[in-house]
Amino acid sequence: MKKQLIEESTYVLFGGEAIQIYGLSINMLMSSTQLVYKVASYNEVSAFVTESKKWDDFMEIKEKDYILLKNHLSKSPPLGILNKQKRNKKPVFFNFFK
Repeated sequence: MKKQLIEESTYVLFGGEAIQIYGLSINMLMSSTQLVYKVASYNEVSAFVTESKKWDDFMEIKEKDYILLKNHLSKSPPLGILNKQKRNKKPVFFNFFK
């Protein structure tokens, strides 16, 4: 009978500022609109090492937090699109009198 190795995933949050906010509150992290961060699941060390070189900091997080953040990131628009929408607003006449 063969022994089967069960590979457990490691869940990682990338981004120094995101890690600081995550330490305070996961809800605060999810409400941050200008913050760039990434969450990922890894089974292989080599894939993790490659990604970790692109970020200033990283930390291991719980699976339930990973799922919450991953779902939130998949529902929110990319940062570039969000910034583009803000820049294309037409000036409102009454804003000149403020």
